[in-house]
Amino acid sequence: MEDESLGRVLAAVGPRLRELRQQRGVTLTQLSETTGFSVSTLSRLESGGRRPTLELLLPIARAATR
Repeated sequence: MEDESLGRVLAAVGPRLRELRQQRGVTLTQLSETTGFSVSTLSRLESGGRRPTLELLLPIARAATR
């Protein structure tokens, strides 16, 4: 049961990141330049094609505070 809950939480991360990025008026290209991740990596993260990890999320969180 716990694995299902974790899966739902992780699945919600990408769409929430996209929503926050768009609310701030930041493009994937701009976020890519700030984080060093490719546009395709960020796009897959937002669309759920890539699972969020701390290695991905921490630089994105840092970029959001700039």
